[in-house]
Amino acid sequence: MNVLKESSSYLDGEGSYRAYSAGYDQPGDPPAYTGPPAGQPYVYPPSPAPAPQQMSTTNVIASQPQIIMARPRQTDWTVPAILATIFCFFPTGICAIIAAVMARSAYDAGDYEGERSGTAWARGLTLTSIAIGTLGVILIIVLYVVLVANTVNTIENTGY
Repeated sequence: MNVLKESSSYLDGEGSYRAYSAGYDQPGDPPAYTGPPAGQPYVYPPSPAPAPQQMSTTNVIASQPQIIMARPRQTDWTVPAILATIFCFFPTGICAIIAAVMARSAYDAGDYEGERSGTAWARGLTLTSIAIGTLGVILIIVLYVVLVANTVNTIENTGY
């Protein structure tokens, strides 16, 4: 029976304090080790055999590191498209800017065919914008010259 003792000290008859340890009652000393009989080695009891384990097979395929070279970016038509929008014909220039930005995004995503197509569209729209702007400037110059010549001719003939 385990009975918890209280931890305390008491005064014995001679006037000194004696402490006893607190804890549980112990059943007594453990039995002494006797060892193997004389002349015989100690034999350990057999341990239980491990349970057979199921073996699973896993194939591991290791490959060498590969270097993936990205294709170089094609000519970027963003800046020419912006300049064509400002100085030439803005409706096709805006479309050229959009096509150039989409081509850049396609390249960044790894879509090289989309980048090639977008670059071709941006180039075509930029050159179209430049051509329309140039033709517009030439047309304005020709009309101005014709109108000025006609006005000068009218002034000379009428005297005004």
